Amino acid sequence: SNLRVVGDYRKYLFVNLDTTVDDLFKINSTVANFILPNKENPYKAIIHNMLLDFQQRKSRWTLGNILFVEFDTESEPYKIQHFHVPAYIARLFEGENYKDFKQLDGFYYKERKDETESINVFSKIIDHLLNGISLYGILNKTLRDLLLGKHNRSHGLFNIVKIQKGLDIYKTGRDDMKEKATKKLWSLYCEGQSIAKELRDRDAENKIDSNAYKMLSSLRVRDSKSFYDTMLRLYMNLDKKPPATFLEIFTPDSVLDAEAFGYAFLTGLLGREYSEHAEKGGNKNE
Repeated sequence: SNLRVVGDYRKYLFVNLDTTVDDLFKINSTVANFILPNKENPYKAIIHNMLLDFQQRKSRWTLGNILFVEFDTESEPYKIQHFHVPAYIARLFEGENYKDFKQLDGFYYKERKDETESINVFSKIIDHLLNGISLYGILNKTLRDLLLGKHNRSHGLFNIVKIQKGLDIYKTGRDDMKEKATKKLWSLYCEGQSIAKELRDRDAENKIDSNAYKMLSSLRVRDSKSFYDTMLRLYMNLDKKPPATFLEIFTPDSVLDAEAFGYAFLTGLLGREYSEHAEKGGNKNE
């Protein structure tokens, strides 16, 4: 049964969805067998589980109408909580968007080797989304920890940029801009990969980290001017022209903002392995 013990009380939890009986059975079985026995915060864990499973669902209505019924044998009335996932967040888990999250599922690391608690990047992303907090703070810390050697995973970090930009677009209702923005972001990621490869070829790999630190610091305080200055100097030192997307960012109809631009470039620059596929414009995330 969906039983959880809180102090001296025995509480039962039932999740009600406006969907099929099969879905109700599935989610409540998961709650009983996996979530309640292992999670301190079952509500958050249930939402996380449902979001990952959302690819199989036919409508955003399910995530928009979740009812938790919690009751115990000692008191009445029963405790009822309604949880609503906004449509613009639910859209992030539909179709091809779902792949961006799937690559990040299970990504966690310890800040120090002697620590018992791990940083669960995927869980933090879900928490931030549900609480209306920008994902760029998570990305900045994760990239900084990559530079500090606290973890060695760069794969999938570009997805965080795509998720945040997708969220910004869905919030405005300009869904038609999503594909264009994604292509621009991917071109910047590939540009970052290309610059990193050129620095390595010139035995100047140390300049990758030093420039990345400066750019991350600028983005953390939203100092776009400082970020662009560092990026331009990097191109000048390599005797290269900045990408066309760099000039587009200053136009009124640009689909990218400074943070999306900066983090897309940085996730490419700090990618640990250069891909010839990326150089040709292919998408490794497909």
